[in-house]
Amino acid sequence: MGEEALVDLDRFVAETSTQKWFRYLRRRFERDGCVLERVEAPLSSHLLDELAAISDGWLTIPGRRERGFTLGQWSRDYIRLSPVYVVRDRAGVARAFANVVPSYRPGEATVDLMRQQPDAVNGTMDFLFTAMMLDLHGRGFRWFSEGLAPFAGVGEDPDSTIEERAVHELFERLNRLFSYRGLRAYKEKFEPEWEDRFLIYSGGSIALARVSFALTRLTADR
Repeated sequence: MGEEALVDLDRFVAETSTQKWFRYLRRRFERDGCVLERVEAPLSSHLLDELAAISDGWLTIPGRRERGFTLGQWSRDYIRLSPVYVVRDRAGVARAFANVVPSYRPGEATVDLMRQQPDAVNGTMDFLFTAMMLDLHGRGFRWFSEGLAPFAGVGEDPDSTIEERAVHELFERLNRLFSYRGLRAYKEKFEPEWEDRFLIYSGGSIALARVSFALTRLTADR
């Protein structure tokens, strides 16, 4: 189905974050007075109002919409009960946020909603992710999951099945519409380790087509 991007936080802190581009990124935002804060649940009504404003602004960006299956969707009750990382500018205005959700793997952290104001400074989400991973490492986490890169690596092996090659061809066509390849490239900048993720089904090619159709409808409708 694709590959999951897993950042080794020990290596990220010791090597990746010390690279020239990451050092420049952090210095630029810190020089401009930006800070990253972590707020534990339950969140206050005031903070929820700030995050709602960010989410509303994010939804005005072309191509952005609530999904609800592949990703979470905005809900005050949901966000209120999860820790969040918030980027604030020099004036203290919240510009971007991400909420932390539990992972099934011990020592691993991951996030669900990741949103920013439409007029946020370029690189704001990069700063958020970089500072967040440094903080999570300091809290004892060993891995950070950036989530799935759909279709990545599928059907590219010489021994790939006919079904996997068909999915690969579908990926090449859908990439023009959804930029799956761009999503993988974004995650790659944090130098993750990539792990294959699979869909298990029975019933042959017809069953695979039915599952694919169901997932497509579910993703598109929500």
